[in-house]
Amino acid sequence: MEERMAKRKQNRAAMGADLRARKAITIARVSSEDQEEYSPAAQTRRINEYCARHGFAVLEAFEITESSTRGDRKEFIRIIGKAAATARKLREPIAVITDKVDRFQRGFKQQHILEDLREEGLLEYHSCTDNRVVHRDSPSSDLISWDIAVVMAKNYTDTLRDNVNRAKEQKLVSGEWISQAPIGYVNWRDDRYKRNGRGKAEISIDKARAPLVRQLFEKYATGCYSLSQLARLAKEIGLTNSRGKQGAISKSHIHKILNEPFYYGVMRVKNTGEEFPHSYETLIGKPLFDKCQDVLAGRARPHARYGRKQFLFRGILTCLRTGRLCTAQQHARKYKNGGGKTFTYVTSFDAADSKRIYYTREEDVLDQVEAALGALAIRDDGMLKDVLSYVSKSNETKKIEHGQHAAVLKREHSDLERKLDRLTELRLGDELTKEEFLAQKKRFKDRQYEIAALLDTYDATDNDFTNKLSYLIELSAGALKEFRGSGLDQKRELLNLVFQNLQMDGKNLTFTMAKPFEAIAECNGNGEWCALID
Repeated sequence: MEERMAKRKQNRAAMGADLRARKAITIARVSSEDQEEYSPAAQTRRINEYCARHGFAVLEAFEITESSTRGDRKEFIRIIGKAAATARKLREPIAVITDKVDRFQRGFKQQHILEDLREEGLLEYHSCTDNRVVHRDSPSSDLISWDIAVVMAKNYTDTLRDNVNRAKEQKLVSGEWISQAPIGYVNWRDDRYKRNGRGKAEISIDKARAPLVRQLFEKYATGCYSLSQLARLAKEIGLTNSRGKQGAISKSHIHKILNEPFYYGVMRVKNTGEEFPHSYETLIGKPLFDKCQDVLAGRARPHARYGRKQFLFRGILTCLRTGRLCTAQQHARKYKNGGGKTFTYVTSFDAADSKRIYYTREEDVLDQVEAALGALAIRDDGMLKDVLSYVSKSNETKKIEHGQHAAVLKREHSDLERKLDRLTELRLGDELTKEEFLAQKKRFKDRQYEIAALLDTYDATDNDFTNKLSYLIELSAGALKEFRGSGLDQKRELLNLVFQNLQMDGKNLTFTMAKPFEAIAECNGNGEWCALID
């Protein structure tokens, strides 16, 4: 503190008795390029007139585009530092002249720097339109007048920010997104509805990218793909960024996509984590999103690291006795004739003795899997045709039953929509707190998601139940043949589709088939196909 006071006295003594500046630098500032009301040209004209009227010699004029409330105001600080350096070099004060106080500062973030330079007599500050001046020897009334102008400018900015935040909240409450939509959607403006001279902001499905994004979710939900594999798949199918250089999608972007709730109907605000249902078309259903979340969290299947070498049963096969993930190892065997062969072994464990490891040839495990798939096959073509015909006839009765249930669900969905509209009105009228609104809205929307999932099931029954069930029966009938003729990734997908779990009990394979394959296998065994329809 003492060193600062001594420095100020030294600067004052060096500057002599005439402390009023005769030389100046000027600053014309706008916060953004579209601030026409504060155009740099108009500011510069008024500043030049002020300088001519008061006889200032302008050393340098600056026109900058920089916010006074966001960031560190690097350009402004650079200019002030340059003006202070000039004052020291010339040994006389320099006037920093702006059009209005709010063009100079809208708060007190840099006040300690500005005040130090003013009190040292290096700089004085002029607001030509407001006719305010503060320098080293300004009376308290001038200093207060300047500070009041800064407070008013800050209050204007704070009020504007509050209005913007209220407008954002109203849009979110009404189901409108306030930012860029994720890949798979496009932002555009509908010029039929003008707002401040611009079309109304809208978001719609990107018809080119949306099916590709949906494919990523569907592939990842199988549990057969790592993020790196999905990134390679995205490149193969031509899924690129929707902005910027529109290049390939990275692994981190894939992870972001899989965690984005916007795709099933929920807007998540980045800064606060708050979630609001949106009114746009959804890309996927919530069940698919939740399934991907389970895979990401390792809840769907035991998590396996994806190494450079891919094995068929990696991450799919577990040890029944210990619950541990079965790993694959390769062992080379050399023969007396100089030749050799590499064998792949699947490892499992002994529950009683953790040091005891069972090594089972992958071919032996594969034989057991193929035997299980063979149980699904309907070997008689005539029987297959009879089963498919029975499925088609039985579906008509199911359509009527599901139609009745669907009608009840649709009425409930409409009632919930009216409640949501009323809820929004209460929030906009400040009759509900933000927390009350979000809690009730979440409850209503969660039920709507459940209804939507049920309606999707019933719609599938009404529209293509026969086709889908027939497809599954035909798939089951040819599962073994398709498995044998597929590549590694396709084999892994089929295993995940057909089997709910695959486990090794020592060297023996145990399994549970996923529905409806379990029912198909049972019906194929006893010939009672009516159980499949029920």
